[in-house]
Amino acid sequence: MAFMTEISKKSAVKTFSPIIIHHICIVFGKSYSQTTLKMLKFKKQTPVQVLLGFLTVLVLQVSCKNDIDINADWKETMVIYGILEPGLEQQKIRVSKAFQNGKTSALVAAQISDSLFLDTVNVTLTNLKTGIEYKLVPQFNEPKEPGIFANDKNPIYVLDSAIHGHVIEPDVDYKIEVVNPKTGSTAFSKTRSMGFANLAAPVIADNSIFNIGQNFSFAINPGRNAYSYDGKMDVTIKEWSTITKDTTEQVIRWNYLTDFIVNQGSSAAIRRIPRISFLQLLSSVYKKNKDLHRRIERLDFVTFGGNQQLYDFISVNEPAIGIVQKQTEYSNIVNGYGLFASRTEQWFYNCVPHNGLIGVIRSDSETKDLNFEF
Repeated sequence: MAFMTEISKKSAVKTFSPIIIHHICIVFGKSYSQTTLKMLKFKKQTPVQVLLGFLTVLVLQVSCKNDIDINADWKETMVIYGILEPGLEQQKIRVSKAFQNGKTSALVAAQISDSLFLDTVNVTLTNLKTGIEYKLVPQFNEPKEPGIFANDKNPIYVLDSAIHGHVIEPDVDYKIEVVNPKTGSTAFSKTRSMGFANLAAPVIADNSIFNIGQNFSFAINPGRNAYSYDGKMDVTIKEWSTITKDTTEQVIRWNYLTDFIVNQGSSAAIRRIPRISFLQLLSSVYKKNKDLHRRIERLDFVTFGGNQQLYDFISVNEPAIGIVQKQTEYSNIVNGYGLFASRTEQWFYNCVPHNGLIGVIRSDSETKDLNFEF
């Protein structure tokens, strides 16, 4: 038994010869240096240990020799941005392309105009109600501030009523199509233009008088195809000194309404805003000074409306909050990226404050010391 045990021990310390290791290398299609062979050849290792060591080196070398290419195969991808606004004499569509440069960084490539803009494209806007197509004209003088992207070309494609004899109609389906005749690439999208709204409050339409009660009521008869509205008010205030007689005039803007979603087909939509918001606006700009007096000269209202495509795009691109910072991408361009939507901008000028409003300003604790006059 002792002899057999001794024989077993001697057999256990046998090693693979370099020739055997060489043949294993040939099977795996690998060539190894003498250094690698020495790493695998230890006099006091069993054949199993040597084989395991060899396989470890093999895996490491195979892993280290795998190169990763993060760039996909190049494909021309058009980027289109256009927002139709009924009533405007000019509609502008921006067309560019996504870029990829394997030889330099994205920041460097972004400064090269050829990386961003297509040499020749045909941009067509079609009124799907009448079937009439309008070929948009490129303009290269559109100003663009310096920044990350090149600004020496900045082409914009324009539909000009003076040239085309057409202004975007409200509540009509339109199609934008961009074709690159050199490559045959085509991208397109559709949207329905918005209709115009009627503002019912806070302005009394008959005499353009602005008044607020306990609450500031915003009431609107939505335009066709409208999804949401924003409301802003520019307040022109005259201020003078009773000592120096100097007079100044200042315009302060109140963003009183944001993301007011309306129901399609509704006759009127109403949002009530506490009047304290308006009073706090005044007290945040003006401070108590017995020598300074003020008067509201006029109020100008503007409402911005957007269809659902525009609302979705803005919502998706708002800054992310919370732990998860990944944002969802929004695009309604077929075979490309970007946005094709519609909006309206309506102004109501030269509204005058009701005496009741001035009375509230003069009596409320928030503003009574600001010396506003009728």
